[in-house]
Amino acid sequence: MRNKKTLSILLGLILIIIALILIYSYFQPEYKKIGGRHYTIEIIRIVGKEREEYFKPGIYYQYNFSNNYEDYMNKNIDVEAILEELVNNNIPVQEAWFKNFSTACKSDEGEITLPAVVIPALIVRLSNEDPRIEQFGFIKTNNPDIGWCALKVRHYIFH
Repeated sequence: MRNKKTLSILLGLILIIIALILIYSYFQPEYKKIGGRHYTIEIIRIVGKEREEYFKPGIYYQYNFSNNYEDYMNKNIDVEAILEELVNNNIPVQEAWFKNFSTACKSDEGEITLPAVVIPALIVRLSNEDPRIEQFGFIKTNNPDIGWCALKVRHYIFH
């Protein structure tokens, strides 16, 4: 009888340990890889004063997207390919923020959707100055701005 009770306790502890490991791994960020660099992605909203939280002092460049919305209609912007090109050329990217093109914008509360033309935006923060980034279509900015209707922004964090 004592062996059955000990075995039951041991199996119970093993199940608890397995459950804790699964719970822990569920909440760990998923690392992806571009070139030789690992990164994580989080989907964020950048409205109002939140801009100051995300764009702390640093070295920023903004991708020079066309202002012609027809350039983006029915096309996917492969932001990972743009970032991969930077990483493969040893541009010291630390973070990036991407807001995709859209023909609609929801209110901050998400209750109202209005027709709109939302131009895409891609901003990168570098660990140090590197003017080579300009040959990839980026321009230096002292005031990074993701633009309006930034309710679904992909934030890339490089490790």
